[in-house]
Amino acid sequence: MVEKFCDIVPDDTGWIYVVEGERSPSYPCYDLVFGAAKTKAQQLQGAKKRIVLRRLDLSGQMLAIESHAA
Repeated sequence: MVEKFCDIVPDDTGWIYVVEGERSPSYPCYDLVFGAAKTKAQQLQGAKKRIVLRRLDLSGQMLAIESHAA
């Protein structure tokens, strides 16, 4: 199974998610970007593809928070 990442990170204008190098529009709060990232992950999932939502923690590490698989 191929694993792809959808990373939620802070931005100068709020929060964004990044999937396969493509940045989302900016969202003013974490809850909104999380919902948008979750929707994007559901759209991208397919046969033999797993999308893992991750967020940046305070130490700079990416932590898995949710996974969407076919």
